[in-house]
Amino acid sequence: MKITLKMGRHYHEFDKALRQAPHKVADAIEDGKDEALLNAAGAVSVAVQHGDFGLQSRTGTLARSIHSYGDNENRFYGFVGVGRQQNVDSYAWQLTDQTKTITAQSGRFLSIPTAANKTGAGVARYTSPRQVPDGFFFKSKRGGLFFGVDKGGQVEALFSLVPSVTIHGSGALPDVMDRETPRIRNTVMRSISKMLRRLNLGR
Repeated sequence: MKITLKMGRHYHEFDKALRQAPHKVADAIEDGKDEALLNAAGAVSVAVQHGDFGLQSRTGTLARSIHSYGDNENRFYGFVGVGRQQNVDSYAWQLTDQTKTITAQSGRFLSIPTAANKTGAGVARYTSPRQVPDGFFFKSKRGGLFFGVDKGGQVEALFSLVPSVTIHGSGALPDVMDRETPRIRNTVMRSISKMLRRLNLGR
């Protein structure tokens, strides 16, 4: 089978554009990737602050620490997360789906603030039993150890004392990024299409 191609009068311009295309496509992919990850980081930040992920406390600081990052070794790689040297290092892992068990480092028990000891924003009013005036330890009917105060004849528990606690990450980061994947792909493809139109190689 013989195929004959008849080139038009704009052949030289087309040939030049075609030779430039690989480099331009690479630039378009990188630009689209940067835009897409920036948007995805914003989506994760909004979800952390307003979504149903169980992150009631310190979410403002954590949300503001979420950014998109490029890869120094590969221009086509990037990621969304919390960078190093942030002031949220100790609890940034709660964005993931990890599970951690925390045990008491000094003393026998961890002092876990109860709901009665938290503000509407989920921040503990007292961070240690030592800060509570006229507080005392007591046991519940089921044998649990607590620290609280007397509120007009009623005992109000402010801390639950336990030897260890297991905390499950919220999964906010992987969950939102999964939802953002189609949008990331579409943004990159849109960037490539724009570049091809500028080279008159696409519609």
